Amino acid sequence: MVEKDSSQSPEAPERIGGHELVDLIGQGPRGTVHLGKESDDAAPVAVKILTVDPADDPDFAARLKSVTRVSSSYVARTLDAGVEDGRLYVVREHVEGRSLAEAVAADGPLTGDALERVAVGMLTALTAVHLAGFAHRGLTPDNVILTGEGLRVTDIEIGDPAGEIGYRAPEQINGLQYGPYADVFAWAATVTFAATGSAPFGQDAHAVLTGTPEVDGLPEPLRQVVLAGLAKDVSGRPTTYTALLRLLGDANAPMPAPPIEGVPVPPEPPALATLVDNAPDGQPPVLPLSVEPADPTQQVPTTPDAQVPPGPDPIHPGALPPVPMQAGPMGPEPVPPVPMQGGPVEPGPMHQGPMPPV
Repeated sequence: MVEKDSSQSPEAPERIGGHELVDLIGQGPRGTVHLGKESDDAAPVAVKILTVDPADDPDFAARLKSVTRVSSSYVARTLDAGVEDGRLYVVREHVEGRSLAEAVAADGPLTGDALERVAVGMLTALTAVHLAGFAHRGLTPDNVILTGEGLRVTDIEIGDPAGEIGYRAPEQINGLQYGPYADVFAWAATVTFAATGSAPFGQDAHAVLTGTPEVDGLPEPLRQVVLAGLAKDVSGRPTTYTALLRLLGDANAPMPAPPIEGVPVPPEPPALATLVDNAPDGQPPVLPLSVEPADPTQQVPTTPDAQVPPGPDPIHPGALPPVPMQAGPMGPEPVPPVPMQGGPVEPGPMHQGPMPPV
């Protein structure tokens, strides 16, 4: 077999980002994936050369490079990204295994524990991505890799799943802003594929926007969580963390959950100029307040004579125990410090440093 001269192909340069491209291991609408090595004794990595023109989005490479801070055993870690010779590239961990798409095509849909592990593993990966401040933006069965040690999700923040309409959320199809909630939709669609061999709406954009999903092959409670994830409106979808809690047995996890900060949940408030124009003469405009969506499971009593038991009276004696105070010339004396054994207490994980890996 005659090897191709990669130096003559603009799609596969011999070196990029300090890595020698050893072999072509994948190709798709968004680019080519090569096995790369920084040196002869270095561990192999996956180098993806994207078809995106860097001039169209000058900040794209910087965003991809910042994804290196995502840390999870369910995510193929991004190691580097940049632009070289006019080509945008991403370097990530090389993961040995088959994609979910390949596994279902070869062996058929998943069932039982295998299906549950895939559903939970993807949610764990996406939760780590969201907690780090990113969104996947293009999850499909092709970038979920099944290995002997579990699954790994790849291609974080690379963009829309080219040609994969059935995994795009309605807001993506409509050209609106999207983020973590679109990942929830893509997760639900990918789980449906894993369980049935097909996306819940096929590859029909109109069905995604208006149709009813086909999820009959999914067991409970997975089916109910997937249906919530496929809601047309982002405000009806759970977060990945809430969906994960539901699958792990927390029946009290709220669905839908409160909005994720920075993700638009429904209609934008009216512009300030409109509010000023519509305000009564001499009166200041009333600005809208942000309110979280009501919990649909909360019941409000409607009986006119419903009795509410009285609470404790903090004014009269006996309602709350008095707090003893020792008066001094300037008021209560300060409380002496409590001696600590073993030295000062170090700040906990909620006070410093990055969050631990999910």
